[in-house]
Amino acid sequence: MRHLWIPLWISALMGWAHTAAAQEYSLRFYGNGPTDIDRVKIPIDNPHRPVDVSHDFTLEFWMRALPNENTSNTCEASQWYFSNIMIDRDIFGDGDYGDYGIALGDRRIVVGVQVGSNATTGVCGSTIVDNGNWHHIAITRNAANGQVRLFVDGVLDASSPSTPNTGNISYRDGRSTSYPNSDPFLVLGAEKHDYPGSLYYSGWLDEMRVSNIIRYTSNFTPPSAPFSTDANTVALYHFNEGTGTTLTDVSGASGGPSNGTLMVGGNPPGPAWSTSSPFAAPMPVELDALTAFRTHEGEVQLQWKTYTETGTARFVVQRSTDGFQLWDDVGVVAAYGQSRQVQRYTFIDPTPPAAERLYYRLRIEDFDGTLQYSPAVAIQALEEAVKVFPNPFTDRFHVRTALPGRWRVTVFDALGRVVLTHIAEQETNSIHADGLPSGLYIVLIEQGSFRWAHRLSKR
Repeated sequence: MRHLWIPLWISALMGWAHTAAAQEYSLRFYGNGPTDIDRVKIPIDNPHRPVDVSHDFTLEFWMRALPNENTSNTCEASQWYFSNIMIDRDIFGDGDYGDYGIALGDRRIVVGVQVGSNATTGVCGSTIVDNGNWHHIAITRNAANGQVRLFVDGVLDASSPSTPNTGNISYRDGRSTSYPNSDPFLVLGAEKHDYPGSLYYSGWLDEMRVSNIIRYTSNFTPPSAPFSTDANTVALYHFNEGTGTTLTDVSGASGGPSNGTLMVGGNPPGPAWSTSSPFAAPMPVELDALTAFRTHEGEVQLQWKTYTETGTARFVVQRSTDGFQLWDDVGVVAAYGQSRQVQRYTFIDPTPPAAERLYYRLRIEDFDGTLQYSPAVAIQALEEAVKVFPNPFTDRFHVRTALPGRWRVTVFDALGRVVLTHIAEQETNSIHADGLPSGLYIVLIEQGSFRWAHRLSKR
């Protein structure tokens, strides 16, 4: 059946939208990388932006992460950059005036701070935060004594003693750099330099405020609504745009705004706008990671998953050949209905038209008649459904696949000998290869009739 376009479709950069009134949004990162994707980049120099804090500051935000999506087992302040990086205000090399970073390591928040050539100091938290719940995170830094404090959900989680990392921690105005595309930025969701072996954040971020004072010295009640700006707010991001590639600073701080740009890429494409939010009412269904790719047989295969379902009846798969204007219903997939755990779905369009571009979306129908529409996604080549990174690698590399179910990784050396095998059932896996010598390798990924080879080198 042919359906006229109505203004409920969402661009490929939007999160899942309900047909009801406007609501809260967040950004969903998928841990894609490297190559300067799946992150938000906020320029802090040329000219100087107020988000580039210098002395006392408080950085707070809401985060949500799922178990097993962030693979770092390192929670050490001096090595925060080996964890899954959430917020990166680092520079390449020593800290010059200063730099800092916030990451997720061993399921806990880790914060690192460095001024000049001093050793990096900071804290590692004690609270597990990748449990699928929203958590309020607040970090304070004292410029007089270098002390860092970490609060999780309003409770002091870790505190460092006095350190040599005191004074100005900002990015020096007009600083020359060999890394102009990374150094003079505050980056959300990724290691800004894409250094080999870096790990990237997979999860949600929402409602971030940066202040030029220490706001918290003891336990407090986390906010139950978005922040309002005040005289000490130097940057404020509500993450409520819901579409487009701009993250807007609404603080009104002098010298601003400190707006950011979404660098969308990877599989699934991230960062993506999401309706999951600490301030949003629960949705009947929470979906994620819709992908569509063309198989070797010429079919189009769709994959998606839900985190929660409440009275969800079915998913109607829709296809467009003319850039979202008209949609065809091409199939129906029954929903699980009631669920509080991840449910995975697959649909195959066996006879897609021979159009240069095809687009797919889902219409989600509940038993009570409520409708939701997913983002529209364009088909991609089957090979794009698999990512192997970083390349080159050091002690380990990561494999991400949109294909659900068990899959096998076989690593061959330059002489064609099998040197490593790995069986996985998760979409993302870290494969340790520290026992392999430096050199060139071929990584073969197999699942059913699907075989995909990738050339990889080890430093």
